[in-house]
Amino acid sequence: MTSLLTSYARRAVAFAKAYQERYGERVDMINLLGKLNVDTIDAILRNVENPADPKAVKTYLQTHLIPSIQTIRFSKTTNVGLSDADMMIVELKKGAWVKTDPVK
Repeated sequence: MTSLLTSYARRAVAFAKAYQERYGERVDMINLLGKLNVDTIDAILRNVENPADPKAVKTYLQTHLIPSIQTIRFSKTTNVGLSDADMMIVELKKGAWVKTDPVK
């Protein structure tokens, strides 16, 4: 799994470790989705002159990458933020998250 650790994966691992240290439990999908949302909102508040202007926010999101536990990308054609190329299916094996083997 170490070879799979890109910069966004290192951020995700750092977040998971910090979360576990703070709350004494493993991070889950709800926590990860919350982190993505908070990082997006933080970027808007720090970088959009008038965050109450939906057009300005939309323009900012469509023209800037948002670094988080995954790089969030919006564009003029998609406002999802992540694509299938940004995700990986993992499973818990022997107490560690590992990339899932391909379906046979």
